[in-house]
Amino acid sequence: MNDLDGEILSTLALNYAESGVGLELVELNRYLHRIGNNSRRPTLIEITKALYELKNSGLVFENRGGLSIIDDSGAAEQKDKRLNISKEKITRLTMPLKWLAILPFLNAIAITGSVAMNKATKASDLDLLIIVKPGRIWTTRILAMIVTQFFGKRRYGKKVTDRICLNYFIVDGAEAPIQNIASANMLASARPILSKENFAAFISRNRWMEKFLYQCHDRDFIAPIKIDYPSKTSTVLEKVFNGRLGDWMECLLKKWQTARIERKLAVIRRLLRSLCSRVAGKTDIDQLIFTDDILMLHYPNPKNKIVMERYQNKIKELRITK
Repeated sequence: MNDLDGEILSTLALNYAESGVGLELVELNRYLHRIGNNSRRPTLIEITKALYELKNSGLVFENRGGLSIIDDSGAAEQKDKRLNISKEKITRLTMPLKWLAILPFLNAIAITGSVAMNKATKASDLDLLIIVKPGRIWTTRILAMIVTQFFGKRRYGKKVTDRICLNYFIVDGAEAPIQNIASANMLASARPILSKENFAAFISRNRWMEKFLYQCHDRDFIAPIKIDYPSKTSTVLEKVFNGRLGDWMECLLKKWQTARIERKLAVIRRLLRSLCSRVAGKTDIDQLIFTDDILMLHYPNPKNKIVMERYQNKIKELRITK
């Protein structure tokens, strides 16, 4: 198996791990994985020729233009259905998303996860990556929680469907803490809705993504909605919370939120120590990060780890050398 074959199969294996709905040729070309130190991106003609051989060998299947590593005649229909569900979720959540424009200290906001990839199910939430200015990450998170809670759309507990997930905040200048192929693909497929330029700059600073992907950002992407920023309210709030009062509030909110997270973490640790392997096996804290630069509160069942496990199992099955 040559490198291009491996790159195609790796890309389709990750798609299988994320949703199993397959990729169109243009999507495969856009999110093609990079194997080894390959510097030259394969042409579309080369990819098409390689796909022809892979289909003949029974490693890749095509149904109604959808490419997959499994033979599923219903994949194309499922893909169309999930595309429509993803669009509907953004439409239903447009109002609370636009109201995030009142928040101070924002640098960029992007929709990520299944909705951004057009792979959402009816039960899916809407994940956001929120990039903030240094020194105000805890304040911004609380204000974002207040806004989404006001509209009854904040995800928490078992309230997931059609809710906004506020579990990923990062300070401008910091790198994404989880650096694997699933994380790279998540960022590459993100859909910025506030400051497309600042988000592109964030991606360019995360050079580690180039290890996994030929194309890390789509510069011609058109946002599903656009948040005009800054607003008059965000400007006023930024002035109010930018001095000593803001420093005091940030410290206070950090202590309060850290204490809440620690209490939840204590419960998780007790579960991990439990003799009941059925419960402990479903609990994970690898992607629970809370610092002044990064708030990644993906626990107890982080999507990234679940996807990576499915992806790696499929890679072993396909015998792809990475």
